[in-house]
Amino acid sequence: MKKLFNKISLFFLTISSIFSCATFPKAIVNPSTISEENINSLNGIYSIKEISRSSITDSTSFSYSKTDIGFNHTIFDEIDSRLFTKPIEIDSSASYSFELKILNSKRIELNYLENKKTIRQQIIKYIIKDDGYLYIKNRNFKIKGIPYLFGEFNVKKNRITLNKENNLIFESSEFSSGGMALLMVYPVAKAKYQKIYKKIE
Repeated sequence: MKKLFNKISLFFLTISSIFSCATFPKAIVNPSTISEENINSLNGIYSIKEISRSSITDSTSFSYSKTDIGFNHTIFDEIDSRLFTKPIEIDSSASYSFELKILNSKRIELNYLENKKTIRQQIIKYIIKDDGYLYIKNRNFKIKGIPYLFGEFNVKKNRITLNKENNLIFESSEFSSGGMALLMVYPVAKAKYQKIYKKIE
């Protein structure tokens, strides 16, 4: 019984440390505080691919080059990162965007558009925190396989706000740790980055 208790305690301690590693650097200044009073300012149509991307680091995170930060990812890929989700295939002859709608105090709707017609839709829960960001609540904790044997833990937290030009700021903080055969633990992976999506309408 004592061994089982120790294993359970170690498991929850590991989970807790993983969540604490996937935090955002406190030094980042939010250019536009989101609140219940002005949340509808997020409504609009935005470019589906970012117009800029950059690494955001703190004392515990690595520095990533621009090409490391999801160069070919759309906003759909960033938000819906489930293992077997089919990505949106981009046709170079078509135009793509996404529409963000605040439905109520708990949910937002994202419509992904190809030539202004909806091809995919998501309804996602959110929460506004004291730092003035809207945090997306979308399955941010995953276990793949058997962690530290043939799998990993992964935590990804996403939040959004607006910049002074009313473009959408998307920030992500991701942490993963696991292992492979023979119980050899691979180094932890951390990514903290920001992408900006241009407001079209």
